[in-house]
Amino acid sequence: MAGLSQINERFPLIWAAALVFLFLAGCTESERSGYSSIPQNTPASWEMSPYGDLRN
Repeated sequence: MAGLSQINERFPLIWAAALVFLFLAGCTESERSGYSSIPQNTPASWEMSPYGDLRN
């Protein structure tokens, strides 16, 4: 059971890394208030030219 003791020794480090990741991956204050940085009222590029740069 040498592997289990190594995991138990590294558990605090793994836990700290997980917490740092969760804090970095969280929402910003503006996102929490409902603001999206992605424009929702503009058509996507494929809607403007669904067949690419194809011209007559």
